[in-house]
Amino acid sequence: MWSAPTTTPADRKELLRILIEDVTVAVEGGSEIVNVDITWAGGHRTSGKAVRPVGRLDQLSYYPASAPASRNSPAPGATARRSPAR
Repeated sequence: MWSAPTTTPADRKELLRILIEDVTVAVEGGSEIVNVDITWAGGHRTSGKAVRPVGRLDQLSYYPASAPASRNSPAPGATARRSPAR
């Protein structure tokens, strides 16, 4: 039924509205990781994780581990700056 050529996007949307009872989305802190819980009609639950875009590098869940390395290494293609001669 779902993949039948006669099933329209509106039909699929209506099916999902009938089958899904609740969706809970919770961001882990301020990170890019999102926990998603779907409660289906009948009570079964499906859980998963998704990734959302963030506005700053320090919001990434792995930022604290990668921050010291990125501060000490030059950006790709960067050249060293020299202080003006005195």
